[in-house]
Amino acid sequence: MAARLQHNLTVALPFCQLTLKAATPRNPWYPEQLETVGDHIRKKRLDDGLLQRELAEILGVEKTTVSSWERNRVAPSTGYGPSIVGFLGYAPIDPGCSLPAQLKAYRWVHGISQLVLVRRLGLVNK
Repeated sequence: MAARLQHNLTVALPFCQLTLKAATPRNPWYPEQLETVGDHIRKKRLDDGLLQRELAEILGVEKTTVSSWERNRVAPSTGYGPSIVGFLGYAPIDPGCSLPAQLKAYRWVHGISQLVLVRRLGLVNK
């Protein structure tokens, strides 16, 4: 009898037109403020629904490298700047007002070393 009663209760469910809607809870790792390059990377990755391993494949690095960047254990080196800018769609660094800060930002966005920049500026013959 209990099985039959249960069956009768479930028959009424298709007639219920109740739809529950709620905002998806934000990932606890979602950065509240974007202060570092790692914060920008984590926000974009979570917004796009990517796993760290998937982003690592896109950027051509190891999963542990993405994890280290997102946890702000290490900052991405200059050589990864162009790939990260391409992924984010913008440069996640503030060039600041000083000339050294602007030069550093330029080098990072273009993925070039200090020596390459010096040569491009014609400050060294070799």
